[in-house]
Amino acid sequence: MNKVYLDGISPMNVKVSRDGDKIYATWVVVTNDSWIDKRTGEKVNHSTYHNCYAIGRVAELAEDMVRTGRNVMVEGHIEVTKTPDKTVFTSIRTTYLKVTEKVSRGAPEDRVRGNEHESQIAFARAQSDD
Repeated sequence: MNKVYLDGISPMNVKVSRDGDKIYATWVVVTNDSWIDKRTGEKVNHSTYHNCYAIGRVAELAEDMVRTGRNVMVEGHIEVTKTPDKTVFTSIRTTYLKVTEKVSRGAPEDRVRGNEHESQIAFARAQSDD
């Protein structure tokens, strides 16, 4: 099963393209991880940047909810594309998260306390338009 739940920070606003009645949205979600290096005893911080995109109603939700510096939670699946690179005679692999089901925002502690009202509304809207 190819299912991804991602909870992170958006370092930029959504970029939206429209072609007639079709809408396409792209954005980045940054997730952070930290651990203690066993050899040095120092704390190590690591950030990973995830390219996300959505089409249709979910793209509209992303346009409304994803803002610079805000926490964002998305649900979808991973897609990998290969693009030929003529300069090095190989292909470049790019991994995307296609957001197909859910986009929500808010501080993580709000969701822990059970305040999922906004994300439930977004999820319901996305499901009802499919």
